Amino acid sequence: MKTIVTVGVSLLLAATFTAQAEDAPSLEAFKACAQITDDGDRLRCFDRVAAGFDFDKAEAALEEASRLKAEAEQLRVEKQALAKAQAEREEELAAMKVDEFGRKDAEVRTVDQVNTELRRVIEPRVGGKVLVLANGMVWQILDGGKTGPLKPGMTLRIKKTSFGGFLLTFDLTRRTFRVKRVN
Repeated sequence: MKTIVTVGVSLLLAATFTAQAEDAPSLEAFKACAQITDDGDRLRCFDRVAAGFDFDKAEAALEEASRLKAEAEQLRVEKQALAKAQAEREEELAAMKVDEFGRKDAEVRTVDQVNTELRRVIEPRVGGKVLVLANGMVWQILDGGKTGPLKPGMTLRIKKTSFGGFLLTFDLTRRTFRVKRVN
């Protein structure tokens, strides 16, 4: 009795989905065929649904999807490359801003302050002390006052003033001097 009911349900499902398969076979029609338990009925259902299936159209859709996937991957790679190039450019610009700080012929808008360390002090016979900094900049103290002992490794700040000059402040002593960039 159970076999007769199963065969009857299988035939009913097959007939229902055969009508749908003639119009436009869909994934649901194939899923319905897969639910049929009798092997012969299931095979007949698949044959009916597949008869109305346009394999060329499905293959073309798969090829288009594959092409779109490859194109999306290429765009992702290009986006990463552009982001990396932008980050490198921003780093270069930031370094250029610091490097051009205090120069009269600066080509880019520079930063307003530089924090660095003293590398070496040069005391010329005429003029103020010349300071060689860890970042490669060379500044000369314009104030004639005594600076006190200056030792390599001392941290300092050079700040741009509102009138275009520069003030150097040693963090340890909190002493401030007017300076100009030599190189």
